[in-house]
Amino acid sequence: MTNDQDQPKTIERQIVTYYQNERYFSEFITGIYGGVATNGTISINFFRDKLVIPDSITIEVDENRVIKEVGKAGGEGVKRDVFFEGIFDLNTSKVLVNWLITKISEYETQIKK
Repeated sequence: MTNDQDQPKTIERQIVTYYQNERYFSEFITGIYGGVATNGTISINFFRDKLVIPDSITIEVDENRVIKEVGKAGGEGVKRDVFFEGIFDLNTSKVLVNWLITKISEYETQIKK
């Protein structure tokens, strides 16, 4: 347990205002890719995996008007749709990690209730 004497004294208080600029967007993210750049920053690309839609399909219609897909061209595999790259210095990266750990802990605590 700590007492008030152990806490640093507040010397300044500021109000920080948030706003969303015209480029703001929200996306569901399924993964990240990145690493440490040569200048020492940490780069994180946020992406979403999705199935690739074929360029075209071939169908057959039988005499009962039942449609059957018999072939497709292109569109194999999975596409990684990259939405945003975040570039962080070391200190901001550590803040991000701690923030995520805190939010994950809060989430897990709420689920247990």
